[in-house]
Amino acid sequence: MIVSVVSMPEGVVARTALSEVRERLAAPDFVIVDIDQGEDAPSDEQPLARSLSLDDTTWEWLGRRNEPVRADYHAGVVGCVVPVIDGSLVKRIHVFAGEGHLVTVHHGPVGLIDTFIGRLPEDTPSSGATAVFLLLHGVLEVFRKATAQALLEVGEVEEAMLDKLAIASVFLPLSFLTGFFGMNFSFLSNNLASEQTFLWLGIGMQVCALAVAMYVVLYRTHWRRLRDDDRSHDAAGSRLPDPS
Repeated sequence: MIVSVVSMPEGVVARTALSEVRERLAAPDFVIVDIDQGEDAPSDEQPLARSLSLDDTTWEWLGRRNEPVRADYHAGVVGCVVPVIDGSLVKRIHVFAGEGHLVTVHHGPVGLIDTFIGRLPEDTPSSGATAVFLLLHGVLEVFRKATAQALLEVGEVEEAMLDKLAIASVFLPLSFLTGFFGMNFSFLSNNLASEQTFLWLGIGMQVCALAVAMYVVLYRTHWRRLRDDDRSHDAAGSRLPDPS
């Protein structure tokens, strides 16, 4: 277990033991505490709420592994379990905050916590409520970046699928027509023997199939994208203030 105590407003980080954390939480000075219980923490340990001299009945879930997302409020203190994206994983951070303290608990390292603690000398929160707001803002920012990255990846997959669809849209109609007119049965042999019939049906149908396929491909990719871009630019321009 790794326990880090951040003295505010200096933002100085120090490693300590749980016994000292109990004393710091009882002191009037605002303090931020981060507790990393480790990914392989034993399940038979004493409940963290009891170790911190908290109300076992209300906060018995604090630090418990695999605790679902939740939020509790009791006697001016808020406690919640917040999901956060950490690389390719979704981890949970337990938050316990009052007016004079903020305690975060997690199992294993979490990049968001390191970023949050690293910014404390700049942000300098003066209360638990402000610190919780900054922490949740960081959580939302991580989700926003992950969502944007996921959208980019989905866009790349869609473009790759559309490229394959474009090739298939061009060659499948041609393959069907060549296969159809290559069949040797009586209707084709007896009725479609003239040069004019070949030009109208043999070449004309292929040209029509190519035209339809190209229209579908271009509409689904370039034209629709250009139209959407034009609409977004027009909407952005209509929101600009009048210089006069």
